[in-house]
Amino acid sequence: MKQINFVVIFVIALALVLFGIENTEPVLIHIAKGLECRGSSVC
Repeated sequence: MKQINFVVIFVIALALVLFGIENTEPVLIHIAKGLECRGSSVC
């Protein structure tokens, strides 16, 4: 079970890293009504 959890976390982390590399230009992200996140990094 630990190996499955590790693989799931590793795949999600790898996907986030690749997504961050592909999207280098800042973007305005609407998370919820009235809540915005600006930029390609963490809010």
